[in-house]
Amino acid sequence: LHRVDRRQRQMCIRDRTYPTTYRLLKNKAISYVRLGKPDSAQVIFKEVVDLTKEREDAKNHALALNDYAIGIKNKGDYSKALEIYERTMKIWDSLGVDKYKTSLLLNIGLAQNNLKQTDRSIQTYHEGLALAKKYKVDRDIYRFYNNLAVNYNNKEQHDSSLYYSRKSADYYLSLIHISEPTRRTPIS
Repeated sequence: LHRVDRRQRQMCIRDRTYPTTYRLLKNKAISYVRLGKPDSAQVIFKEVVDLTKEREDAKNHALALNDYAIGIKNKGDYSKALEIYERTMKIWDSLGVDKYKTSLLLNIGLAQNNLKQTDRSIQTYHEGLALAKKYKVDRDIYRFYNNLAVNYNNKEQHDSSLYYSRKSADYYLSLIHISEPTRRTPIS
C-alpha cells in the first residue's frame, strides 16, 4: 500500500512514530522515482505533504512540498509547480530559514525558464547564487552558474553566457580537486 490510512496517520501525529513514518514514506517515494514510477512516487509525496501539514511540522512540510512540486514540474505542469515552490518559499521566510532556499531557488528558476520567464529566472538565479555562496552550498553554486549560462545563451547574450559557463566549469573542477595524474614507473 502506498497510503497511510487515517487511523495510522492520527496515531503517528500523536506519538513518536511520526519521524520514522515521515522518513519511511519519503524514502519509499524516492525509491519509486528511481524505479521510474513517478506516479506512485507522487501519491506518496502527497501523503508526506498531508502528514507534515497535519503534524504542523513546517520545516519538513516545506521539504515535502518541494519534492511534490518537482514531480509536478517533471510532468510538465510548470505553472502549478511554480505556485507550490512559491508557497514553499513563504514557509521558509516565515521560519527565517535561508539555507534551504538555494535548491528551492534553483527549482523556481527552472520553472520560470520553462514558462519563458527568462528575465525572472535570471533574477532568481542571482538571488540563489548569493545565498549559495553565503552558506557555502557548493553543489548549488556551480549549478546556478550553469543555469545562468543557459539563460544568457537563450537571450543571445553570449558574452555573459560564456562568462557563467566558465565560472561553472571552474567552480566544479575546484570541487573535485582535479590534479595532474601521477606517473608510475613500470616495475622491471
